[in-house]
Amino acid sequence: KTRLVEKVALKNGTALILTGERDEDGRAGLDCVDVEPAAGGQPLHFEAENMKLWHYKAAKNRLASGGREIALEQNRTGTAKIEFPGVDGTYTVKVRYRSDDDGESRFTLSVQDPEPNETDNSAIPAAPAAPQAPAMPALPGAE
Repeated sequence: KTRLVEKVALKNGTALILTGERDEDGRAGLDCVDVEPAAGGQPLHFEAENMKLWHYKAAKNRLASGGREIALEQNRTGTAKIEFPGVDGTYTVKVRYRSDDDGESRFTLSVQDPEPNETDNSAIPAAPAAPQAPAMPALPGAE
C-alpha cells in the first residue's frame, strides 16, 4: 500500500523519520519512500533497507521494490530515518508499506528541520544598526 503526505515543507538536511508500531501478529513492514516536488519534477527514491534503522531489520520480500523491505520482528516499535538531500521546497512524500493481514500496524511520519550550521549566515540574526547622531536643527539664515 502507499500513503501520501502532501504539502510537506522540506529543507536540505531535514530528517524524515518513519516510525512503525506493530501489534502482536504484525511486522510493520516498510518498503520505500519517494519524495516528489509539489510543482512536479523527478522524485527522489529511498529504499527502506538503506535508511538508518532502529529495531528494524532488512528482510526479503519479492513484492517489495528491490526485493527487500524492513520489518519488525522482536521489538514492538522501530524507526527508519533519512536526511533529505534535495532543494528547499514543498514536496509530496509517498510511503510504501506492507499491510499486515489483520491491519493493526501503525506508522507515523515526522519531519525534523536541520540544525543551523556555523557557516549558515541565514540563521544568525542581523546586528542592530549603529545609533545615529541626532540631526542638528537648521540655523536661521543658513541655506
